[in-house]
Amino acid sequence: MPYVPDNGPAREADAAIVRVRQAIQDLPDSAAADEPDRLVADAESLTTLRLSLDLAGLGAVLPGLLTRLRATLPTVRRAEDKTRLLRAYFWTAQSAQSLTRNLGYLDLTWVAAQQVRHAAEQLNDPVWLSAAEFARAHALIPAGAARSRSAGRT
Repeated sequence: MPYVPDNGPAREADAAIVRVRQAIQDLPDSAAADEPDRLVADAESLTTLRLSLDLAGLGAVLPGLLTRLRATLPTVRRAEDKTRLLRAYFWTAQSAQSLTRNLGYLDLTWVAAQQVRHAAEQLNDPVWLSAAEFARAHALIPAGAARSRSAGRT
């Protein structure tokens, strides 16, 4: 069962989950495309929110940023911009994973981890792929995957 916040900021973050879910799972809309430099800067600003566990701040920023990144990635032609945007999407999806995990939405945590993995696969770099596997492990642990795996051992 998801964590039910009783204070204002956490309640706002919890309400943002619907928009985060939609941003991650809906088909990208090219009308939401944005400038690569702006998207990269916005993605970089998530680090402070994530590290300070500002769930309300993440909930406010993530849906729009995920939507704009997913809309822009297919339209980018320059390889350098594509790489920068894939890295930005990696970190943004990882922020979505952190938000959803901390609020107890473990199904969406896994979906976000899969998006992290997808970005890493497109980057085609072993460092990014390793980081994506680390993110996927963090998505599985709260769901009890480690406990169920060790329970089968005797």
